[in-house]
Amino acid sequence: MGAPKGKGKGVKGKATKGKGGKGTSTKGSGKGKAAPKGGSASEKWIQVKPTVLVTGCAGYVATSVVRRLLQDGYKVKGTMRSVDPSDSRVMAMKRLFPSLELCEADLLGGEDSFAKAMEGCKYVIHCASPFKLDAKDVQKELIEPAVKGTEAVMKAAAKANISRVVVTSSIAAVGPPMKWMEAGGDDSKVWNEEDWNDDEPDNPVKGYRVSKVLAEKKAWELSEELKIDVATLCPGFVIGPMLSSRADGESVQFIKNMLDGTLKKKAASGNLKGAPRPVTDVRDLALAHVRAMEKEGAVGKRFLVSSDTGFLQVKMAEMLGDRFKAYPLPTESQEGKTSFKLSSQRAKDVLGVSLRPVDVSLRDMAAAALRVGLAERKFVKKAARSFGKVSLIMPDSRSVYLLVTVVSIGTPEEGKGSESFTEVVVGDSSGIVTLRLSSDEVKAVGSVGDVIEIRNGAVKMMKARLATCTCTVLTPKYVLTCSELCEGRSSMMSIIEVKAAQVTHPTGDPKFSVMQPFPAAISERDADPFLMCDEFGPTESSGKETDPDRFPVGWHPHLGMDIMTYLREGRGRHADSLGNREEFDSPGFQWISVGSGIEHAEGGGTAKGDRQHGFQIWLNVPKVHKADDPEYGTVGAELLTEFDLSGGAGRARLLAGPYSGQEGAFKTKQSVQMIDFEVTPRAAFCHPVPDNMETVLVYCYKGELRVGAEGKTLPAQHVARLDGRSTSRDLLLESGEDGAGCILFAGKPINEPIAWHGPFVASDKKELQKAFRAYQDGSFPPKRVPWDYRRAAAAPKS
Repeated sequence: MGAPKGKGKGVKGKATKGKGGKGTSTKGSGKGKAAPKGGSASEKWIQVKPTVLVTGCAGYVATSVVRRLLQDGYKVKGTMRSVDPSDSRVMAMKRLFPSLELCEADLLGGEDSFAKAMEGCKYVIHCASPFKLDAKDVQKELIEPAVKGTEAVMKAAAKANISRVVVTSSIAAVGPPMKWMEAGGDDSKVWNEEDWNDDEPDNPVKGYRVSKVLAEKKAWELSEELKIDVATLCPGFVIGPMLSSRADGESVQFIKNMLDGTLKKKAASGNLKGAPRPVTDVRDLALAHVRAMEKEGAVGKRFLVSSDTGFLQVKMAEMLGDRFKAYPLPTESQEGKTSFKLSSQRAKDVLGVSLRPVDVSLRDMAAAALRVGLAERKFVKKAARSFGKVSLIMPDSRSVYLLVTVVSIGTPEEGKGSESFTEVVVGDSSGIVTLRLSSDEVKAVGSVGDVIEIRNGAVKMMKARLATCTCTVLTPKYVLTCSELCEGRSSMMSIIEVKAAQVTHPTGDPKFSVMQPFPAAISERDADPFLMCDEFGPTESSGKETDPDRFPVGWHPHLGMDIMTYLREGRGRHADSLGNREEFDSPGFQWISVGSGIEHAEGGGTAKGDRQHGFQIWLNVPKVHKADDPEYGTVGAELLTEFDLSGGAGRARLLAGPYSGQEGAFKTKQSVQMIDFEVTPRAAFCHPVPDNMETVLVYCYKGELRVGAEGKTLPAQHVARLDGRSTSRDLLLESGEDGAGCILFAGKPINEPIAWHGPFVASDKKELQKAFRAYQDGSFPPKRVPWDYRRAAAAPKS
C-alpha cells in the first residue's frame, strides 16, 4: 500500500485489494440466498455490521466518529489510557455512549497495548495523537507518541487481520509550511494530497506539524510492509459542536477563549498572533472517516478534508458577532494575513462528503459550548417597550417586562461563575411565573404582596406539577423534566396520525425532487390553512447562476396565496413582476403575499459546493384577501427572532405568528404559528399551542422525535397531525440520541371552499378559469411594473 506521490518523502507503491469488503449492512427477505441456519428461506434477516475500534475515543474528533459509527449501526470499541470506572472521563463516555466497549491502551505501550482491544474488530479508526501547541519537549510530548503510537496500531492491526485502518492525519502534514507562509507564499499554488509539509520542529507549533508528517508517513510505510489497507484523512483546524464539557483540547480551548474574552485580551496586549487556519467541521470529518472505512475507492489514498482557504481568528470572531453580541469577541489581531488555496475535491468525489459553511460550524460550536457549560450564558439587555401578561411569557424568554405582584422570594443560589441568582415567583391575573433574578435585580423586588415592575428578567424552567398559587390561577405547563414525562403525557395533545412525506417533482423535471409532507401526506382539508410544504435538500449546489436573467426555477405565476421560501442553508435569489430582484442569506426567508397575482422566478444563488436546504410553504388566504394587491419582502438572519429553549432543550426560530410575546416576521393573512425547533439530544419540552389554532402539524426534517400524549415515534421526513380541537393545548416533543429538527405548523382553519390547480388558488372554478385565461392572453398579473421585468437590464436606472 502506498501514499500518493508527493514532494516530500512519501512511500510509493501500488494499492492492493481490500481484505474485508465494505462492511455495510444489507436488509432483505432472503430471496435467492441461503437462509441463516435454523431459519426458513422466507424469514427476514439482517446482516449485522462489524465491530470498529476507535483509538483515543474520548477525544474531540473521536467522540464524533464514535457517534457516527453507532448511528450507522456499527458495534464500536474505543481505547482510553485508563478505563477505571471512577475516572470522570470514563464516566462521561459511558453516559454519552452506553453501548461503547472501552479498552485500555496507550500510544507508548507498544503493539501489545492494542492487541486485546482489536479482538473481534474488522476495522480500526486511529484518532489518538497528541495535539498540544504549548509542549515543552517537542520530541517527547508530540513526535514520539504520534509516531510510536501509529506504529503500534499498525503492527497490532496486522496481527489481528484488520481489514482496513483509517488514520486521522492533519493538514499540517500537507502544508503550507510555516516557512512558506513567512516568506509571503505563492497565490497560484493550490495545496492538495500530493504535497508534504517540510517544516523543521524548532518550536511547539512546527513540532506538532512535523509529528503529523512523520506519523502519517509511518502509516504508509507499514501499510506497504505489512500489506494492510490504509486511508488517511487530513483535516484542517477542527471546529463544530463538542459532545462533552472536556476543555483539554486545542479546538475546545479555542472557542472557550473566544467566548470568555481571552482572545480579546490577547489582541489588546498585542499577542493575538498566528496564521490563517483552514477549518473542518467535526461532523463532516466524522462522516469522512466512516466513508473512508467503507468505500473501496478510498484504499491507498490521502484525503484533504478542509475549507478551501484559511481563516484568521479575528475573522471567525466576526462570523460569530451577529449571534453572540453579548460576548467579548476580538475585533483586531496581530495575525499574519498570507492567503493560500486548498483543494478537497478528492474527498468530495471519492467519499461524497460535502463541507458545511464555516460560519454555520462556528455558530453551532459556540452554541454547544454554552450548552455544555464551557462558557457562561450572556444576553444583551434591551429597553422595555411595554408590559406583557404572564400567560404570554415563555420559559426561554430573556427580555421579560411585567407589572406583577410578588408571590414568594427564594434564597440566593450559586450560578455559573461568581454570580448568584434568586428564584422569585410573581403573578398577575393571567398566571404565575418563576423568575431567576440577579443579585442586583432582586434588590428592587421588595416584599411579598408588593406590586413591582420586572425588566429583563430571565424566566426559569417551569415545573409541570405546580398547583394553584395565591392568585388562584394555574401555572401553564411549559417544560417537562425526564422524571415528569410519564405523569405529564396524559394531559398532552394527542396524535391523530403520522405519515411519511412523499417525493414529488414540483417543476415537472424528474431530476429535481422534494419531500412533501402536505398535501402529499396530509390533505389540504386536514392541513387548512396550509396548502403545501416542499423540503428541498440538503444538497450540494452545482453552482451560482451568473446570468441575471436565468433562474433554475423559471418564470411562473401564482394567485390567491401567501408564500414563504425559508432557507436554513444556502443563498436565496428571486425576481418578480413587481420589479424586485434580490438575494438573501440563510438562515432567512422571502415572503410573497400573492393576492390578485404575481409572476416570479427563483434559485441559483448558492455558490458551487455549498450546501442548500430549505422549505417552500404555501398558505391559503381568506376569500376577502384573494384580490389584494401583491406584496413581497425578505427577512435576513438579523431579523429572525430566535430563543433558547429552557433547560438546554435547544433553540426555536420564530417564522410566523405569536411566540413569547413577539410576532414572527412572516406577516400572513391568516392566524398561524410557524416555528423551527432544533432540539438537543435526549431532550424534552412542552410547547403551548395558541387556543384558536385547531390545525396542528409537526414535520420532522432531521433526527427522530417522540410526539404527543402517546409518545409516538416521528422519524425524519415524516409529519404528525395532532388533535388541535382538544382542550389540551400542550404539545410534547422528545428527541432521540441524535437530537432532532422539526417545524411546527399551527393555524386557524379558514373553512372556505377553494378551487386549486397548480400555482393558482381561487375561491371557485369561475375565478380559477378566469385567471388561467388572463395568463394565456398576457393580461396576468393585473398589477405589475411597466417595463419588461424578466430582463434585468430593462429596469429603470435609479
